[in-house]
Amino acid sequence: MVCTMNNEKATAIFTIVSELIESDEDIEIIINISDSKTKRKRLAIDNYVNNVALMYNPDDFKSHFRLRRDTFEQLLETLGPFLRASNPMGIGRPTHTIEKQLLITLSMLSSQNVFRCIAEQYNVSKSTAWLYVHKICEILIAEQYNVSKSTAWLQGFTNVIGAVDGSHIPITPPKKQQKAYFKPTGIEVFKTMSEFQKRQGFTNVIGAVDGSHIPITPPKKQQKAYFNRNKYHSIILQAVCNANYIFTDVFAGFPGSAHDARVFRNSDLGKKLQENPAAVCPHNSHILADSAYRNTNYVLTPFRDNGHLTHCKNNIIINIQQLEYT
Repeated sequence: MVCTMNNEKATAIFTIVSELIESDEDIEIIINISDSKTKRKRLAIDNYVNNVALMYNPDDFKSHFRLRRDTFEQLLETLGPFLRASNPMGIGRPTHTIEKQLLITLSMLSSQNVFRCIAEQYNVSKSTAWLYVHKICEILIAEQYNVSKSTAWLQGFTNVIGAVDGSHIPITPPKKQQKAYFKPTGIEVFKTMSEFQKRQGFTNVIGAVDGSHIPITPPKKQQKAYFNRNKYHSIILQAVCNANYIFTDVFAGFPGSAHDARVFRNSDLGKKLQENPAAVCPHNSHILADSAYRNTNYVLTPFRDNGHLTHCKNNIIINIQQLEYT
């Protein structure tokens, strides 16, 4: 702040000092000291937060601060309890608004600006800008690693049920990398066929296959491809399970609009059935599937109900449906 005095007070003070000093040289010394003590006004942008930063449209806001406006609002709610807008004791200079503190931090983290430029932009001192950046970073780091407060940190975000990350597990690498696919062998084949026959009455069955839609956020340029028949975006997970509902083969990645038969045909299991079916389904065995799949010697699907099914064929359809939804 620039200290100002009205003319009357300045004249009175000058008169009193003039009576006390002995020469013009003393007056010059006093004037020089007074000028050296006068605080110079800092060059800065006036009210940048309200007049500029908060007036950006969504695209410009994200371009300047590297996050969406709704994410900024969520951060304000999360950091609010930790960033007081004023001193509770009512002493000292008032603290800047929470919005200003967070915008200063985001400007520093999202660009290569130095504290001098940030201070001029937000009309604060370099030390104040430094304080806000370090304070907010320390809060975020403490919240990230404090397990007891992790749930409270997530409360500021909508539709969030947790946080996920990956970790590398040391292993002894295999000598030869092989492609995994469904391949029951030996006594396992007969055990699986026996269990299927006990549960649903199907003979020579070694597995049941079906697809499931996993909801995703689709790529911007391929949203239509991932929009499935259930009216949401997904990728397809194809799985084969045994009679105990244990997965024995999994294939995923096709967009949600793809047909189950197409996914099966292009999966490792489908390709292996085309190349060497006896290796996948030994001993005249087969895999159960619903009517979305093509009926072959190795993939058994229900009879199509055209209104002329026998009682036996109708029971087969019912048993497959019961197996699918169990």
